[in-house]
Amino acid sequence: MSPSSAAEADFAPERPATTRVATVIGAGTVGAHISQLVWLALGARTMGLSTFGAVLAAQALYAVLQTLLDIGPAQLGARRAARGAVDDAVRGALTRTRLTIAFPAAAVALGFAVTGHGPTALAVLPFAVALPLFGLLNVWERFGRGDGAPWAAYLFLRSAGPALAAGICFIFSVRFPPFLAGTVECASILAVMAIYRLRPLQLARLARTNDREPFRAVAGIGAISILFQLTTASGTVLLSASGANDAAAVLGVGLRLTTGLNSLLGVLSLAMFARLARTSGDTTATARDAWATGIVLQAVVAVAAAAATITIVLAQPLLALLVGHPTPVGEVSMILVLAALPAAASSVALATVFVARRAERSILAPFVVGAGATLALGAVALAAGAGNPAWMAGAMLVGQLAIVLGVAARVRGSFPELSRAARTAAADGVVVAACAAAGAAGTGALRLAAAVPIVVLCLARGRGPLRALHARLR
Repeated sequence: MSPSSAAEADFAPERPATTRVATVIGAGTVGAHISQLVWLALGARTMGLSTFGAVLAAQALYAVLQTLLDIGPAQLGARRAARGAVDDAVRGALTRTRLTIAFPAAAVALGFAVTGHGPTALAVLPFAVALPLFGLLNVWERFGRGDGAPWAAYLFLRSAGPALAAGICFIFSVRFPPFLAGTVECASILAVMAIYRLRPLQLARLARTNDREPFRAVAGIGAISILFQLTTASGTVLLSASGANDAAAVLGVGLRLTTGLNSLLGVLSLAMFARLARTSGDTTATARDAWATGIVLQAVVAVAAAAATITIVLAQPLLALLVGHPTPVGEVSMILVLAALPAAASSVALATVFVARRAERSILAPFVVGAGATLALGAVALAAGAGNPAWMAGAMLVGQLAIVLGVAARVRGSFPELSRAARTAAADGVVVAACAAAGAAGTGALRLAAAVPIVVLCLARGRGPLRALHARLR
């Protein structure tokens, strides 16, 4: 039996739990992504491009602030729940930590609302209210125990709500008010709390009677996700802050497609989280974990490369469908944003391994570099008077490549068994980015030619996951 076959056999006992988590979260994420497509297609048509840009910027800012208060405490709690080490004291401490961050984050959102342009204030205000509510949402504990249903429900409701509201507005020819998206977010949080009886008031009482977690422990886990969100969302926020809400809408549509697909691909990594956390320090699990992670990396690169190919070839009709105003600059923006997906998805998969194995601090530097490069290039573009979504898309692409290359370089020191798979995934991200940039610079036949190497890459990386799936179904 080959090493990969042995790893696959060893992995078999964990399949039922992993499959259950993947299925539940995957279903919620698929539903959320379909809802996102409806939301993007109807958003500009029900509120105008400039207002839609303001709403997308508000959602992007909320995503960054939400990550700030959620990821560190949630992953710390999920890791403890996976080991059965959660009691009322832990729940209270983590909730207090979340709320301690949530209120200053809400103040930041209010500051952005006050200084924003046009409908920005109305778009942002409800999200400032949603932040403390989200601080009381405990889906991390059940996720750590292998139950992804509450998290999946939240993912679905937060996306389906705006899509449903936009659909109603479109049918009845009513303008979508800027504040409605944030209001739906608040309603989604409250609905998940009620459906799964998550007892937010009890959590608030526990938070009042327990000390918070040390910020150093929380920041060590959450910093990489916060920096990743900054790399992804900063362009839309910067464009809106400068008053270029039309450009923010064009960039935001491409980014929402990318983040939606990245969430879908991230289901594979999330499904592995609980098992990776349980087997941390177990040398007997190394082979099967390396095999599974390698398959995940191949799968996410294959799917992300396919998405990038479709965008290169069909950028104009996609932009016409989603924004209604296709322009050459908009096409370039969408191509460059989707070209970042292989690098972004690979970074998420690798970061999940580091976090689950308590080695997240070793990859902090690449995320700092990536976020810094994106913010610096975006600021330079704005200072030069270029409220251009393509420049912001290019800045984000550079940041994502810096992250995946840096993370791949650090895998060898912490998890040498994953070194080859990580280096391959990082190289794939560079190849897709280079081909997409060449395609974005041209039209017609040049774009088709630029897509050919990506198609070859997609087919090559898809073979491993398909073989694993075939072996599993036999």
